[in-house]
Amino acid sequence: MKSCALPKEFKGYFWDCDFKALKFAEYREFILGRLLKLGGIKAIIWVYRHFSRKDIYCYLKKRGRKDLDTRSYLFWSKVLN
Repeated sequence: MKSCALPKEFKGYFWDCDFKALKFAEYREFILGRLLKLGGIKAIIWVYRHFSRKDIYCYLKKRGRKDLDTRSYLFWSKVLN
């Protein structure tokens, strides 16, 4: 698994966290969920570069209904089907 840093411009998506402490390898699922729910086009592009379709699909299946709002969940379900 490759390690990467979140772009500084994503800090607003993680307003309730210590942004500098968010390590991609440790918080992959949390980061993915937050960006799927709140992210704009740059975040979506970043997600597709750093997560596989399988990663996104597995997240939706495992946590999507619980973690995402209905609109985000339905959007990502349609995108992946």
